[in-house]
Amino acid sequence: MQGNLFLLDFGPLDGSDINWNNYEFHTVINISIWMLILVFFLLKSVSVIKMAKITGFAFILISTLSLGINYLNSKVSGREY
Repeated sequence: MQGNLFLLDFGPLDGSDINWNNYEFHTVINISIWMLILVFFLLKSVSVIKMAKITGFAFILISTLSLGINYLNSKVSGREY
């Protein structure tokens, strides 16, 4: 998220000095956003854990089904991998 949404233009990263004073406002905004995200997840930890368990189970189920289907298709076509 930091590298995609809060992207700042530091100019060419060629080893020359970066004037960090130009980015004080952005630093305050970035820290504020990350603190809000942290507080949200701490307050909603029960919901987040429940959703993480469901999502994790869904990913495992989908991966297992995909692997099984691919295995069966390789047996039907006679190709071994």
